[in-house]
Amino acid sequence: MAENRTQRIEELVARLCGVPLTAETVFLRPTRRDGLLDKEVCDALLALRTDAILFSLKSQDDPKSRAGTKLSSWCGKHAGKAVGQLGGAVRAIKAQPFWCDHRRRGRVHFAADLLRPRHALVILETLDAVALPPELPDHNHGVPVTYISLNDTLNLIDQVRSFPDLAAYLDARSSLPLAIRRVVGREEVLYTCYLLEEERFPPVHSLADIDAIVGPRLGEFRSRQAKKAYLDTFAPLVELVCDALATRRPDFAAGLDADTLAAFDPDGQRGHYLRLQEELCDLRLITRRELGFALFDVRRTLEQSGDRGAYRAFQASEKPDLVYLLMSTKGIDRPTVLKSTRGMLGAAKAFYGCRRAMGIVDLDGTNFEICLIESYVMSESERAFGQELFGRLQNITITMRTLPL
Repeated sequence: MAENRTQRIEELVARLCGVPLTAETVFLRPTRRDGLLDKEVCDALLALRTDAILFSLKSQDDPKSRAGTKLSSWCGKHAGKAVGQLGGAVRAIKAQPFWCDHRRRGRVHFAADLLRPRHALVILETLDAVALPPELPDHNHGVPVTYISLNDTLNLIDQVRSFPDLAAYLDARSSLPLAIRRVVGREEVLYTCYLLEEERFPPVHSLADIDAIVGPRLGEFRSRQAKKAYLDTFAPLVELVCDALATRRPDFAAGLDADTLAAFDPDGQRGHYLRLQEELCDLRLITRRELGFALFDVRRTLEQSGDRGAYRAFQASEKPDLVYLLMSTKGIDRPTVLKSTRGMLGAAKAFYGCRRAMGIVDLDGTNFEICLIESYVMSESERAFGQELFGRLQNITITMRTLPL
């Protein structure tokens, strides 16, 4: 149980970040050994493969108790403390091993210098916009530091929804003038400008310049946001698949032949699912939406056809060596589906000339089956089967009425 308000907020931040980013990439209070004592590295960090974003969070006992100069003084003082702590975190991550007791993964160990800190966030709880002292550090041991409010942090992650998009925004933001980056509580107008300018920032000198760009285009922004809100509804389908990978059905081995069963991790030694999650977590939001829509389209096609299955292929420009095979089935037993999926993945890999193929199967609308194959070898039988399956597909969904299962 959290002992105080700060700890409760840290836990809330970790859980909210874990919704779009996937819980396995969010680490609350990572810890290192310092002599005879255990010390926190930072309040939280986001980690995807070897990239990391570090959080230091400062909250108030009562966020309504300070305003004006008192609030500015509190924010300046605690921003200084937080950036100092983040400097220690960057040094520790590079120099020594650490660990985190993750709520789903158990104890996760990190070797020294395994993670590459991309950004460090000083997160301040303030309900008002506050100008911070300009002398606060811009970088800590080579890592860019971003000063941002708690509410803006959560809203930003809810909007970008992926680690690569968050890192891209912070990269662009770090190029803004100091006068803009030292004000917390105005992230909405910054993010609005970023979207209106096609995910970049134009040459500006002050927040007044940002306001001058955004103000006349609010109607355009509202139109874009409405479109974004609609398109973003498909991203949670991919996030749901990521989250589902964390849990394995108790009877996963029932009815499976030896070859199929060999592809699963042994009980108590699960690790492959993290690799599968990475292939979805590192997709940019625009691709996540498209993949989510493709999953939706497969399910819709199946429901409208009355058939037992539907499938389609999906490729993302950011992953030219990978093809996704998306399937939805109804009333087909799981062992048959899994065995068929393996054959179809080999055919997809051969037809699209990819080294890797990832299958995402919506099984009876109750659970997902996910698998990944990797190989440079493509047999003639796989090529022929690939032509049969995908030669007429052309990025549309078809039913499986004529396919042997």
